[in-house]
Amino acid sequence: MSQAISLYNAGTQALMDGALNQAVDLLSKATKLNEEPQIMGSIWRNLGIAFRQSGDNRKAIEAFKKAISINNADADAWYSLGNTWMAERSHRSAIHAFQCVRKIRPNCSKAANNEGAGWMAVGRAFEAEGCFSEAVRIDPESSQAWGNLGAARAALGRHAAPLRALQKALSLAPHDFGIRCRLGHLLTELGHFDAAIQTFEVVLRSIPQNPDARAGLSLALHRRGDTIGALVRIAPAIANGSPHPDEVVAY
Repeated sequence: MSQAISLYNAGTQALMDGALNQAVDLLSKATKLNEEPQIMGSIWRNLGIAFRQSGDNRKAIEAFKKAISINNADADAWYSLGNTWMAERSHRSAIHAFQCVRKIRPNCSKAANNEGAGWMAVGRAFEAEGCFSEAVRIDPESSQAWGNLGAARAALGRHAAPLRALQKALSLAPHDFGIRCRLGHLLTELGHFDAAIQTFEVVLRSIPQNPDARAGLSLALHRRGDTIGALVRIAPAIANGSPHPDEVVAY
């Protein structure tokens, strides 16, 4: 076994064990050795993952790009690069990376979902809907993709379709309070105030200080005409910072 492969194996094991500094050290040493391209590409990719998990996105991006320059068909490197670009809010670059993954692995639901999240981040809900629709076609059990599809359709003003998508997402992940809050917001927009209030109250029974649920409940109560109840609930939500109801999830 060559020294490069030995360092690669040891560095990868350290990465799996969560020993990130050791993983970076071992894999960095391996990059300075000569080995066949497939191995060198894997070394650079895993080094990128170690940098990413260590919080150094700049070095992670450099490592993933190096891995891709060695092996342009490394879908895992493209996927990791896309997620790192998303974390850096370089959404157009992330979209390109996920598109490359999908060319290599057409049935990768996560890449379709994450490309859609990128499109939503740049305000292109129509393109996002297409990606999320493909994600749920590939993986009908993905609650995140269904929830994201609901958000995209809501952004396009298609109220009946997102309602069905969010209900499907919730049936797959009944304890996902983010999806439940999205459903509550949509029910409020549709004028189903009692249903929206019940939806937010389910969340608050488990997480009483959830800012999104408190803000959503306050709005639903206000639109139903209960101004006092709305005021009681809105102050803690503002203090804790409520997320945007159409925020989508990448993974």
